[in-house]
Amino acid sequence: MGSYLNDAALDLFDFALSTYILILVLYLLLRFTRSDNRNPISQLIIKASRPILSPLYLLIPIGRSIQLPSIIALIALEFLRILSIYLSAEISPSFSGVLILSIGKLVQLTIYTIIFLLFSRSIISWIANNNHHFAITLLYSMTEPMLRRARTLIPIGGFIDWSPILLFVFLMLCLRLIVQPLLDFGISLI
Repeated sequence: MGSYLNDAALDLFDFALSTYILILVLYLLLRFTRSDNRNPISQLIIKASRPILSPLYLLIPIGRSIQLPSIIALIALEFLRILSIYLSAEISPSFSGVLILSIGKLVQLTIYTIIFLLFSRSIISWIANNNHHFAITLLYSMTEPMLRRARTLIPIGGFIDWSPILLFVFLMLCLRLIVQPLLDFGISLI
């Protein structure tokens, strides 16, 4: 009975930490894309990330383009999440292995989040292109800076915008060539 309770508690802890890590990744993407802070979803993400980030902002200066406090908080939380999983399995991992694995998992989560945002934008552009719902507005403001950079490489041809496909291929290559070797290296150090 005790191991069932321990497993359930670990699952709840992992779920809560993973959810908060996703909120911080979205916060980082909001800052990176300079999305609208007055959007209700943006405000929710900012308020939810404030308890961890506010103390870090006092200790670590915010760069103009690099959100160092957010990155440190993300690495620390992912480190804690991975460490708790290994310790619950009674495995004592190395610090460097967990750190590299944490960074790899965060890059992987960020890429998957961007892919989800791009895919959602593509679907919404087919269904409700002229809808001005605040969620759709935020989705467009978060993806447009990335797509704008991709459009400089491939201009819009006819009625088809190839930039989401180019960005998707680039992100999948990053997953294969950067993230997966990083994850494998982190696991090998554990």
